[in-house]
Amino acid sequence: MKKIKYLPHDWPLSLRREGHRLLHLLTESLFPLRCPLCRQVLSPGDFPLHRECRSLLHPVHSPHCITCGKPLFQKTQLYCSDCLLYPKSFSGGMAGFVYEGACKRAVLSIKYQNRREYIASFAYLLAAKFGERIRRQSFDLLVPVPLHRERLFKRGFNQAELLAKELSAYLFIPVHSTILSRTKETKAQKSLNPEERLFNLSRAITASSLPAGASRILLADDIYTTGSTMEACTRALLSAGAARVSFISICIGPSD
Repeated sequence: MKKIKYLPHDWPLSLRREGHRLLHLLTESLFPLRCPLCRQVLSPGDFPLHRECRSLLHPVHSPHCITCGKPLFQKTQLYCSDCLLYPKSFSGGMAGFVYEGACKRAVLSIKYQNRREYIASFAYLLAAKFGERIRRQSFDLLVPVPLHRERLFKRGFNQAELLAKELSAYLFIPVHSTILSRTKETKAQKSLNPEERLFNLSRAITASSLPAGASRILLADDIYTTGSTMEACTRALLSAGAARVSFISICIGPSD
């Protein structure tokens, strides 16, 4: 994905979004962006999605878990079952869409079909939805969830890092991609319960010292499912000196 230049810091968020959208369309003129949901080429007026495709996304609405942001079934609920059983260390989570249907297919195609250009559309949507909320929280750094070097070599990119860089262009929060490291490759964890997953990941993810004056961290990843990865990253960052950690993701798993 081509590097997009930063826009002036004193532009309001809505103007920065529009400027960044136009920059994408200009830089992608030779290799047109495609809609992540139908995979057809986007015309200049369509970015970030074809209008007829927008109904295929299922945005996360209230009520949602006040910790991780998962959608809930009852307005009287405050927490999802996972956060009730396994309290989290991060301060809060923001996810744009439910991990199902067309959104799930698009996000999986980013990782496994090298459709990294789709990240531009999702970053635009996340900035539009959460930009002002993020600004009010005054984060110091955007930190992507890390990949193990072997998986990074095979895939060729870290989708979380690309997402963080796209969001940074809208939010003016610097990205620091080397604070978190995945020192061990974890095996498939589908058969493990949340405690076992967290135990595995806690041994695999480490954090280096934070830059001076950086204590409020916004983690970035493409998918939030059980929360084990985000929790392991949060604990590592807190141990490294962070005062507060939150996260943002493209999509989040539905509540049980």
